[in-house]
Amino acid sequence: MRTWPDTDGSAITRYLRQLRLRCPISPIYYRQALRSFQEVVVRRKCPASQVNRDAVGAWLRERATHWPMSTLLHRARIVNRFLDFLVQDGLIASNPIAALRAEYSVRSSKSILRALIAPKPGRALEALRQFPPFGSVLGELMRDHIALMRNRGFRYETEARWLLRFDRFLQGHPELAK
Repeated sequence: MRTWPDTDGSAITRYLRQLRLRCPISPIYYRQALRSFQEVVVRRKCPASQVNRDAVGAWLRERATHWPMSTLLHRARIVNRFLDFLVQDGLIASNPIAALRAEYSVRSSKSILRALIAPKPGRALEALRQFPPFGSVLGELMRDHIALMRNRGFRYETEARWLLRFDRFLQGHPELAK
């Protein structure tokens, strides 16, 4: 059974081989970012096949001293896609960045990465937290209505956004639940 992090860098090589990079120098930068991430994971002694939020945060803070913010966020997106590859390949259990996006109901990884760099990442992540879609008292009713209208052949995109906004309003005002 294959595990990650590996000592010979075979997972990184397989990942780079499957990419279709147009510039011949790009693999050098990709490999640099991925190896530096792998070194941090090894140093933090993460259990085999398990990368956690702390390892990603430690790598971001370490690299923030060397790279400007735009470069850091670009390389962090490279690492994020690599983690998705590792999950797909069965080498790690889950991508911690994707797990944080799901937990806090945030669409972009960029805001998650910025929160992990912050001096108090827990507080920064809590500030990102969004209400779950259709989580109010009327959420199930609204979700069923949207599904019904779409099954009848309507696109129902604009109305679905309106209902989602109304649902978030209801979640923000719990006194309206009655």
